[in-house]
Amino acid sequence: MEGKKVRAEFFQYENGAKPVRDWLMNELTENERKEVGGDIAAVEFEWPVGPPLVKKVGESWELRTVLERGWSRVFFIIEEGRMILIHGAVKKSAKVSRDDAVVASHRLRLLRSRKDDKDANK
Repeated sequence: MEGKKVRAEFFQYENGAKPVRDWLMNELTENERKEVGGDIAAVEFEWPVGPPLVKKVGESWELRTVLERGWSRVFFIIEEGRMILIHGAVKKSAKVSRDDAVVASHRLRLLRSRKDDKDANK
């Protein structure tokens, strides 16, 4: 088996909080974490991946894992060999909610503004 094509990382606020990690640990059961983690690993090793596991949503990607209680959604971007996990949620509907899209978009803007700041200081 080849090595990872991208490496998963958690989005992190400046204060050190990692909301997707917190969501995985606090809102998913152990079995759900294993299922979602397995799908994250599939993306790491097999990128690029398409539907039904991954689909493009705006400027980010959405990883969908079917759980007994609904769909787990992990929004992420691929940047410089990294799969940056920016938002996670479990939903009953197969449709992306506006709230989840807004949260993912906000975190993506934060991430990009930090990158722009770093590039400007080089």
